[in-house]
Amino acid sequence: MAELGSLGDMRIYLTTRSIPELASLPDSKREEVWQRCHPKAWRHWQTWLAILTCMAALLASYYLAGRAMDSEPFAWPLMVLAILLMLLGSGGFFPVLVTVTRRYIREELCR
Repeated sequence: MAELGSLGDMRIYLTTRSIPELASLPDSKREEVWQRCHPKAWRHWQTWLAILTCMAALLASYYLAGRAMDSEPFAWPLMVLAILLMLLGSGGFFPVLVTVTRRYIREELCR
C-alpha cells in the first residue's frame, strides 16, 4: 500500500499501449486486462482527488476565460492561465488513473 501513497515517481502514459506492463500484449488482451483492472482504481483516494482536481481546474478555466473575454482591454494573463488550467483539467486525470491501476495490472498478469 505504500506504493499508492506516493505518486512522486509518476510517469505519464498517454495510451494503454504505452503502459510497460501492457505494451507487449496483443491489442485484444491489452484491452481485456485494462477493462478488468481499471475499475479497481476507484477504490483509492488518489483517483478521486485527481478527478476532483481536474474538474476544479476546468471550472476555474471557464471562469477565468469569461473574465478575460469581458475585460477591457483584453486580459492576456488571465487567458493564458485559463488555457493552462484547461490543459491540466483535460489531461491530468489519466496519468493518475494509470499509476494507481498498474498495481492491479501486475497482479492480473501474475495470475
